[in-house]
Amino acid sequence: MNMRCWALSAALVLSGPAIAAPAPASAPDDTAQAKAVITRTKTTRATYAIYTWTVIRLKGADPVEEWSAEFNAGKLHRVETPRDRVVADCQGKTAAHYSLIDGTTKSGAAIANTACGIAYDDAIRQVAWLGKHPSPWGEVDRVRLWGAGLIRTYDVTRAGVIVSSTFAPEDNPGKAMLEMRTVAREKRLPKGAIFSRASLARSVVPMRFTLPPQP
Repeated sequence: MNMRCWALSAALVLSGPAIAAPAPASAPDDTAQAKAVITRTKTTRATYAIYTWTVIRLKGADPVEEWSAEFNAGKLHRVETPRDRVVADCQGKTAAHYSLIDGTTKSGAAIANTACGIAYDDAIRQVAWLGKHPSPWGEVDRVRLWGAGLIRTYDVTRAGVIVSSTFAPEDNPGKAMLEMRTVAREKRLPKGAIFSRASLARSVVPMRFTLPPQP
């Protein structure tokens, strides 16, 4: 992710502390396969634009639905949500995050780690590969990560594109806090220098992808 992790960080704060449950044992080859898929999301050099729709369920609040989008060209990546814009050099591990909430811009390798593919750091206790599955975007590898009070599950294409994700608290794995699915994937990118720091001043997401998807 990318911005999915920022959304869940907020969700954890608002929902109260989570108690980490023991992750189930996984075979060593499943762990190795999962790590390979995670690496694929961070090293992809594909050119793509994906537009997604997310449902966020916070404790004690009505569900929130919103759009998000990600763009990639070679080593360069861009993420947008209604609250955030991020540009990153995924090879150089540099990034800038612009908050539309308070107008501040922050930069650093930690932002690149979150924006470029599946976020993975020392807080992750275990990962597992859950096999290959069909999807509207072709066959995907499904991986799951346990750590920081969350269980995160991702579907990843052969090209390393995350096309869906589900986050749940470790103490209540059956209750998803966030569900994201891709509603459109395109090979062409919006026009302009969309990966520059200056481009954070404007959104590049077409208006039609900021509206709820048709059933």
